[in-house]
Amino acid sequence: MPSNVFRLVLGSVLASSMALSLAGCLSRPAGLATPDGGAVSPDRRTQALSGSSSPLPSIDAPRELFITNLSVVEDPARTTGTGVWTFGTLMTRMANGRDPEAFVRNWLLTWTTDQTVNGDVVKNRKLGIEHVLATWPKLPDGKLDLTKAPFRLAGIVNRIDLRSKGDAGEGRFVFHYVEPDNLVVTGDPSSAGPGDDRTLFTVIFEYGIDLHMVSGDWGKKAIQNQADRLQALSDWANRWHRLGSIPFGPSYNAELQKLTDVFSGANANPTKPNGSALNQLRTNEVQLALQGAFGPGGDPIASPPIWELREFHVSGAGSLALAPVARTTKLALNNTTQLGDLINQNESAILKDSFKVPTSLLAGSALMADNLVWNAPNILHPDDTRFKFAQNTCSGCHLAETGLDQPRIGDLPQPFIGFLQVRPRRAGQEAVLSTFLTGVNVTDPVTGKVRSMNDLQRRISDMQAIAGLTNFQLANPNLEAPFPNRVD
Repeated sequence: MPSNVFRLVLGSVLASSMALSLAGCLSRPAGLATPDGGAVSPDRRTQALSGSSSPLPSIDAPRELFITNLSVVEDPARTTGTGVWTFGTLMTRMANGRDPEAFVRNWLLTWTTDQTVNGDVVKNRKLGIEHVLATWPKLPDGKLDLTKAPFRLAGIVNRIDLRSKGDAGEGRFVFHYVEPDNLVVTGDPSSAGPGDDRTLFTVIFEYGIDLHMVSGDWGKKAIQNQADRLQALSDWANRWHRLGSIPFGPSYNAELQKLTDVFSGANANPTKPNGSALNQLRTNEVQLALQGAFGPGGDPIASPPIWELREFHVSGAGSLALAPVARTTKLALNNTTQLGDLINQNESAILKDSFKVPTSLLAGSALMADNLVWNAPNILHPDDTRFKFAQNTCSGCHLAETGLDQPRIGDLPQPFIGFLQVRPRRAGQEAVLSTFLTGVNVTDPVTGKVRSMNDLQRRISDMQAIAGLTNFQLANPNLEAPFPNRVD
């Protein structure tokens, strides 16, 4: 199929769905705290967990937890050129003295050949990534111009809820790859039209926050016991919580940068490779399978491309290397008694969100296989344990278990945007969050049980507990790691 015809056929589907997505922005879900006083009522369970009888703080999620406001993600000083929140600067800091262009190029080149990860063969997406490399703006010497990296910031995220003993969870930057006229469509009244540069390629920088980073002056301030750890956690939570009282604008961005510099700066964690605090860099895309991948006679509608989520770590050699995907078992285990035995034997930990998949069973990447539902014929309690296990996998979280297998805006189906928790955005438009984050009822694909999803509300309750903590000696120690292996 000629590339221009392919672009038109696929674009008519993609642009239609994405235009509808952005038309109905869901980035501020109903019921969340708002600057004008729409506070979330304190949750008694959260209050009991915190060990405090004092009123819990009101959390403004769009300012404190999941920040997508245009004044932040389009801050001209921080999101363009060499700004501190640009893709190029974050990569440069991660390379930490190594050639940043070579660091980025070598990362991209991992898609050009098949990779073997934990015994899984992760297939190349050579044509797609070569297209990215060819169209990336260049310097006069032919090198990639990192100041013009074709990735747009969609959000900055506080994931303190992912903390474990000794750390304060993660801080994240969400980017989307952009390319001019990627979704050019003619004769489609619902199309975004020429100039739409959104693509289905997300890159997320996910930084770990060691408590020594929070306290400042690495290693000089002692964190010796539970009281010290909880004090540091509460201090970090309240630094984010104070953002809720600052109007969006220059002052807000200056304070937010003070927080993001803690985890994204060069040498933020001197104990890790390159001194980078990065836990993992994750990519979530179908875009690389779209670029010229079908050839003559190929039909992207009859044989749709497959979404794939990959995970990269900074290796001991100082490069971004493909790594097994956290919490996701090898696809070959699905629907086997081996998987059922694994789930049954670890039922208690699974229900507590504390189960860690054995390293030997982790997948090389997470694929959106057709109608993928994690299941096994011998699971003792499929209504609860199967669901918990499945939801905490990457492919479960981004598919049937959270309603993303058939994403909708209102009553309208949104094909091709499943597998994304943050929708691609056009310049000047705020990113749309998935209904798993903002609130939706989802029918269990195995048992038919209906569950209410609203992960931002869960994060709000957790933030209330840790930001409102006042009595460290009597606090429940579970506050140090409430969701240690929760879907992330």
